[in-house]
Amino acid sequence: MKLEYLNYILEIVDLGSISAASKTLWIGQSTLSMAVKAVESELGFRLFTRTPSGVRLTPQGGSAIVTIRKMVENYNKLCTMTGEYNTANPTCSIACYPGLCPALGSYLIRALSGEPHNAILNMKGVLSRKTMTALVNGTTNIGIGTVPSGELVDEKAFATNNNLKVEEIYTDNLVICVSASSKFAERESVDFSELGDIKFSTTSYAPHFTGFFPPLDFRLFRMHSVYDTEESVKRTVMTSDVAMFLPDLCVRNDIYVKHGLIKALKLTGFDTRLINFIAYPDADVLTPIEQTAIGFIREFYSSAGYTVDQNI
Repeated sequence: MKLEYLNYILEIVDLGSISAASKTLWIGQSTLSMAVKAVESELGFRLFTRTPSGVRLTPQGGSAIVTIRKMVENYNKLCTMTGEYNTANPTCSIACYPGLCPALGSYLIRALSGEPHNAILNMKGVLSRKTMTALVNGTTNIGIGTVPSGELVDEKAFATNNNLKVEEIYTDNLVICVSASSKFAERESVDFSELGDIKFSTTSYAPHFTGFFPPLDFRLFRMHSVYDTEESVKRTVMTSDVAMFLPDLCVRNDIYVKHGLIKALKLTGFDTRLINFIAYPDADVLTPIEQTAIGFIREFYSSAGYTVDQNI
């Protein structure tokens, strides 16, 4: 049974979809499906059943995945003991909310390229509400999420219960993005009360803001279209009279915004604050490359205008 295939299966479980795992692993869906079938053939039972929204573990698959995860974790521990992570190609896996992955990933690629070893950076797009789960499950040791200001206390409580540290690292704001031809395009800000007749577009993984963002109930908008990727949504906004909501940090250096094809406007009418946080276990659990990466992540946020002087 190939360890590589087991890692593929864990990625599918964590994302709940073969197609989503295919994108994060940069592997074709047919290749992933064959890997799953190969493992299922060796086990003698099916791990997954397909659903309209992705895949679901079978009862036997749910039991098997616990053992598979432990096997991978133990292998990684052995690698750490033998110093493998400190030699040729140390791996740094980071679970990050999807909208920030391109900006942070490109920053870390440049930063880590100056390290002595050829680090392998694995950026995993993970919903903020699953950031802590990714750490608890051993998928990664570094998680980056963003939540409305009132929800951070829940993340900190979960972290404390699971021996994780949560570092509040940046205060962002939700913005509204419209096309250059929108009636709001020449404005600096838009109040939520003005949006009753807009058409709205989002990604399939975007949360339905119902907790601390009560006004942002998607059902209130005249039309709501859903796409698989943020790139598709941006192209739709750029060419159609629709709007999308994103954290400001995700569009600040966006190529469409820079060229004026999309306008990112301040949103008013409710508390739009978003708290970016970084979560990780105790320092002695982190590999040297992971500790280095956390330092670079702090630098990334510092360059965005928020100074952090906390050290591991």
